[in-house]
Amino acid sequence: MSIGPRKNEYHSSGATPFFMWGCCPVASKRKEESDMKNQVRIKKAESTEALIRELDHAQNRVVNIHSELVNRGVVEHEFHSPVMNTIFTEITPAIASKMLKHYNSNTGVDATNRSMSKAAMEKIAKDMRQGEFYGNVSTAYFDDEGILMDGQTRLQAILNSKTPQHMHVTMGVPRKGMIKMDIGRKRSNADRFRLSGKFGRVTNSQAMWYEKLARYSLYANINIANGKRPYHSTTIVITDTEIEEELNRLAEPIQYITENRSKKKGLTQLPLLCAIANWWVEYDSDGDSQAEDAKQFYDDLLAGDKLSQGDPLYTLREKMLTIDWTRINVSQKEGYALCWGWTIHAINKHTNAEVLTRLAKNTVSYKIKLP
Repeated sequence: MSIGPRKNEYHSSGATPFFMWGCCPVASKRKEESDMKNQVRIKKAESTEALIRELDHAQNRVVNIHSELVNRGVVEHEFHSPVMNTIFTEITPAIASKMLKHYNSNTGVDATNRSMSKAAMEKIAKDMRQGEFYGNVSTAYFDDEGILMDGQTRLQAILNSKTPQHMHVTMGVPRKGMIKMDIGRKRSNADRFRLSGKFGRVTNSQAMWYEKLARYSLYANINIANGKRPYHSTTIVITDTEIEEELNRLAEPIQYITENRSKKKGLTQLPLLCAIANWWVEYDSDGDSQAEDAKQFYDDLLAGDKLSQGDPLYTLREKMLTIDWTRINVSQKEGYALCWGWTIHAINKHTNAEVLTRLAKNTVSYKIKLP
């Protein structure tokens, strides 16, 4: 695929290559060195405010120079540049469509990009529609021939969401740099929330549990609201905003449960903990908070020393500690649904002071029913 003029054609076209912070002709090494010395002269007496204004003017000048190159037809399109530079600009659905159609390929032997993740694209598009996409920390990359190197998922999300977005665009990147692109470890949702301060001062492990509990609570509640059993689908598109809202809703139980986790694997099942957290923030018909009762329920579940047969909490605890999931022939999603259903069923029996001696596939409840 050959798009736009080659590097050695720019000089014959009369265009002058430019650097990010201003115009700089490149004719010879000596002249280049001289220009670099004279490129930015800073007087010691210049105020900080003046320097900031100059920096802003320089950035605007880069944008204006590039627009002029586009108008003159020197470059192929809006994000094609003879030298590497970066701009912060608005990308409309029309521009996104143009870039994806003419300057990107992710199929076949001539592919210039990797295959696109539909799930990732839909998540970003949802953020864009809700005004939760932050383009000031997002950069798309185009190579020195104007071909898209990185950013196709975000461009497709702009197209699908039908919303214009501002983001950084770096152009003129050498194609050989593609081999080193996206090779770092991707930040998890827990990483991003912790580093942004959303969780306060917590460890990596705590942040991971916070995020998981919020996410699996959403999976259960969204499925139930849609008339499905909890965890029927765990591929639901959930945005960071929704996770943050769920964290705020369940802040107290999630923090307590995370800081007081059992060492027994059966008592750390996510659906079990999520069900208790959801009960924790409920109120009964008299308007009384369930927080104290739910906290005591959780503490007794972990301790297990004050329980007797017939107690719903005893029955739930024994079930979770002794069940062999490989013998009951259920999928992971079905197992999650059972775990949630048994916990809610035990909670309902407990709050209504009823006996519970057995938990089976047909003894489940998905919604909390308080007296």
